[in-house]
Amino acid sequence: MASMDAINRPMPTPDHDTTVVVVVFVSLGCVMFLAFLAFVICFMIKKKCKKNSDKSEIVRVDEHYKMNEAIVEGPHGPEAVVLSIEDDVHIEDLVKKGEKKVGKDGVVGSSLS
Repeated sequence: MASMDAINRPMPTPDHDTTVVVVVFVSLGCVMFLAFLAFVICFMIKKKCKKNSDKSEIVRVDEHYKMNEAIVEGPHGPEAVVLSIEDDVHIEDLVKKGEKKVGKDGVVGSSLS
């Protein structure tokens, strides 16, 4: 009879410690990955904003209008009115950091404006 009890006896249930360890490490790994991904996205957004702000500072535009009006007198009063408009636009790229500016006389660093 003793031998029959040994054969029919149920096997002891294994501990579930390995399952808990795997679940905990996978969860912590996912949390760490999401934190790293959020840090990278934040860094990329800051870099893009800094790059866009630099672009707005490197262009200078000067615009001037000159208007002339000429009235041609005829025998019966003003015959024709001539209106001429000249639009003078100057677009200049400003010097970036570390870049040297060459002046009108060819000397580096001089600006006679």
